[in-house]
Amino acid sequence: MELLLDPPFWAWFVLAGILLILELMTGTFYLLWPAAAAGLTGLATRAPFTPSGAGEWLLFAVLTVVLTLAARAMGLKRRPSPDDTRPFNRADSRVGQHARAIAAFEAGRGRVRLGDTDWQARSPVPVAAGDDVVITDVDGSVLVVAPAGTQTQ
Repeated sequence: MELLLDPPFWAWFVLAGILLILELMTGTFYLLWPAAAAGLTGLATRAPFTPSGAGEWLLFAVLTVVLTLAARAMGLKRRPSPDDTRPFNRADSRVGQHARAIAAFEAGRGRVRLGDTDWQARSPVPVAAGDDVVITDVDGSVLVVAPAGTQTQ
């Protein structure tokens, strides 16, 4: 219990390490600033005339708030990533490409090989194993295909 009420300097570094590991696992930026505050609190406890006990926890809380607000003011917060505009990464770039059915489609669903990747696919018409198909649309990660002979280009 004394470890929680008046933690030694190394306990602050352990807390900082744990928070950094959790931050790396989540990648949210939420735990980065408390981790930095814990490290700074650990350094501060080695200086002369520093608070101990509850004063250390108060210093940790104040540093966490200050670092978080400073980071937000500087724009160091998680921003939504922009849409992927690379031409070969867009789903509609696959429309018109030829693929081969891996197995016969059952109930309009099956798998096709496009390049070196196997994709889920669906087709309104029957597709047999080994048939050459053309991608007509993309629905999420599912390719909508039609037999190559029925597709006009």
